[in-house]
Amino acid sequence: MPKLATCAHCESFLPQAAPACPNCGKTRGRKKLPLPLKGALAIGAGAVLAMTLSACYGGPVEPYMDSGADLVDSGPDTDSGP
Repeated sequence: MPKLATCAHCESFLPQAAPACPNCGKTRGRKKLPLPLKGALAIGAGAVLAMTLSACYGGPVEPYMDSGADLVDSGPDTDSGP
């Protein structure tokens, strides 16, 4: 046997097919998402936005490092003659 829902405004019983409450005439409210589901959707949407922006504009730029010859000071050249 199907359970009857209750009206959020007057708390009377609502038939399943009724678009509005037969007692007070208010329309049915939308069902709210549970809080954990809202959080998961927010995290998922943020991740999709971050990936989209990263794909469009590129990720963080790291400094280019070649063999390191420019970064090391070898001192005066000792192999060349006078």
